[in-house]
Amino acid sequence: MAPRATKAARAARTSAARAARVARQAPQPSPPPPAPAPPTPPAPAPPAPPRTPRGERGARRDVPCLGCVRSLLAGRSDGSCYDSTRGGRCFRCSSGHTCASLPAGTLPVVRLLFKAQENAAPASRMRALRAAVRVCLEAHLGAEEEQEEEAEEEEEEQEEEEDELVARRARIVRLLTELVGLLVR
Repeated sequence: MAPRATKAARAARTSAARAARVARQAPQPSPPPPAPAPPTPPAPAPPAPPRTPRGERGARRDVPCLGCVRSLLAGRSDGSCYDSTRGGRCFRCSSGHTCASLPAGTLPVVRLLFKAQENAAPASRMRALRAAVRVCLEAHLGAEEEQEEEAEEEEEEQEEEEDELVARRARIVRLLTELVGLLVR
């Protein structure tokens, strides 16, 4: 072999040996880390509290409220009205309804309806009593609405009279100002 070839071969062997040594000395790649466990789903949120908590049902009221009587007339309840432990409303109305008292003249008819219901009166008797309660409620509530309308009309009339007075005063002031201007010239 020619000296040049041996030098080249020797250089190649040396560089191969050096590469092998470096490869042996280099740290071996560690196996890839295990894949992370999938995240556990968050625990479900606790149920939201009711929007308008009613509290506990208290004692039964002697005189039911208007809402409970209307509920009875609509067939949604037995009409029983109970106190609520929260606020001044009854238990049924404490979920957000207005708790209005019964008009005074309807109470005797409502009591007849409750008594007939407790004694399991015939359906014809119950229909007649429900109709009587409805008529009483319409009569009393209609009279209240008429009184409210009359009061509103009176207020409107008073406002119109006050507006007229203000307009008259403004005109008087304007005329007096003109008069003073004429006298001063």
